[in-house]
Amino acid sequence: MKLDRGLLLSAPYTVDILVTDWINNRINYYTEGAGKGGIFAKTQDDKGYIIYSTLGSMNLTFNSTTGECRANSTGFLQAIYHFPDALREYFGERAEYADELLLSLVDLSEKNPAYAMGEQIVSGVLGVEWLMCGNKEGTTSTFQISVVAAGKNSISPFSGKTNPSPLSITITHYANGTDANSTSDFDVTFTFTSYGSFDPENAQFKLPRGTFCPDLPQVKPPLEKALPEKFSAVVQLSQDMKTWSAPKLLYASPYVAVASQTNGKIPLFNQDLPAQTIAVTHDYSTGYEYLFAANGGCLEVQPIDGKAPDLAGQTLGAAINLFVPTKVSNWSAYEDVKVAEGTLSVYRGVFDNDKTCEVRLLNNATLYDVTHFQKDGATSKPDSYYRPLVDQSLNLQPFGRIENCFPRRDNTTFAVTFAERKFSTVNAEFVALETALKAQIQQLKPISAGRISIAFVPSAHDDLVALIALADARTDPAAPVSSKIAETSVPDFITVLNATIAGDNWTVKVLDAKNVTQDFVVRKQSFTAYPDVSNKADFVGFSGGSMTVLAISMFLIGVAIGAVGVCWRTNRAGIQQIAYQVFE
Repeated sequence: MKLDRGLLLSAPYTVDILVTDWINNRINYYTEGAGKGGIFAKTQDDKGYIIYSTLGSMNLTFNSTTGECRANSTGFLQAIYHFPDALREYFGERAEYADELLLSLVDLSEKNPAYAMGEQIVSGVLGVEWLMCGNKEGTTSTFQISVVAAGKNSISPFSGKTNPSPLSITITHYANGTDANSTSDFDVTFTFTSYGSFDPENAQFKLPRGTFCPDLPQVKPPLEKALPEKFSAVVQLSQDMKTWSAPKLLYASPYVAVASQTNGKIPLFNQDLPAQTIAVTHDYSTGYEYLFAANGGCLEVQPIDGKAPDLAGQTLGAAINLFVPTKVSNWSAYEDVKVAEGTLSVYRGVFDNDKTCEVRLLNNATLYDVTHFQKDGATSKPDSYYRPLVDQSLNLQPFGRIENCFPRRDNTTFAVTFAERKFSTVNAEFVALETALKAQIQQLKPISAGRISIAFVPSAHDDLVALIALADARTDPAAPVSSKIAETSVPDFITVLNATIAGDNWTVKVLDAKNVTQDFVVRKQSFTAYPDVSNKADFVGFSGGSMTVLAISMFLIGVAIGAVGVCWRTNRAGIQQIAYQVFE
């Protein structure tokens, strides 16, 4: 947000420095403090690497008209000591002074926008955020400057980097505000106009601290119809209000995911969990609850407990209450935020005295996300984050792999080849391609998304190849939810999938990062067993009953004359296993 006039800032204020080694995206520990001698900030990673930052006692004046950010005449701004060389080189000599540093960050955010790879910033400046809060009389204010930037020429996290690099600088001021042009103290007004958007969704490691202005005019958000009829949701909970990571969303619409736990319990579902559980997914299409460990392994699968809220059967009002407590009061409207999908209307209210609820509505109609903040001293920090999933973002991947929970056999993995697509030059994100391909596969026959695993590899000629693994349907009955589906067996599904690809080229439409639809065409008759049975002494296939295998073998022989090689072996006069290779 932009100030309509210059604002004079004085101590106390804080400086947070976030450092990453690009390998684990670790948030390093830091301590902070402020006093007459200025602020002292210290960061330390788990290897003992320490960075000290010192700012002298000062007043800071930012003029929104001229864009100047200068130190007040009460004292010369001391240099920032012991900043990493990479940061100093990034901003040049101007980095010696905090005011020039802020100004240069503003310029760089416009001239050198960030490039993000998945959820990682790998180069450039992501953005600058200006937040403020003033009451009706203009006698008090809260002011915050947040900057998220990546080091110059930062390399991809996939390559890694041994030396820590600065990723984020946040300078925050919480105190009274004074008009820099006024002759009297506590005489300042604010105008909420657009400076530029900084979407908290893109903040790599933490959401902005919540600020509630109790004296702003009360405006209640229109929540009655804010949720669509069908949606899924992701819930993330901060364990101690200090750790916070980007939320992970699931693409398949019937899922409800929880990405973390608090004290061994998930408050949303109000049930005890094993200590090693860090994620819970409720699949309302089949009625199962999946528990995951930190390594993504599946700990347990069970029918959804009757105590858990079934969003598929809830009314819209009840579903809203899962995210927004009914006891939230004193709602106020804040500055709108521009995002790719439109405009987010921001509302904040309080509940339980020390908690703030922030609701953002897309175009003031659809619930975009909800953040709960817990008061911590003079500020508030994120406690939990909720987002109903009504679209498919290309940059987020599932937190827990549901397919790990389904029984799987090694001989049910197959490969398809995309025509005129090279693995090394694919210009779309693989997660987007995986999502589109999985959705198209599900259209062939009823099968839950968790039974389908997809990976992409290059062929010997660098052709783009998709590996498709199918898991067996679970034999135990699903919970009685209205949206459950009748699962197709693996043999039946392989028959349909093979016939589809053998019949003609199969087009998969993929939305790339620029929201442009691309056609990925699965080459006709490219459906093969994986690994290639023609190069192995043994074969790869699937197990099943004699009648099922016999039916599939007859189908394969019928459609594959001249094109399909069939291999089988018998055991006790019954066909037990079969494998096939489809050739161009």
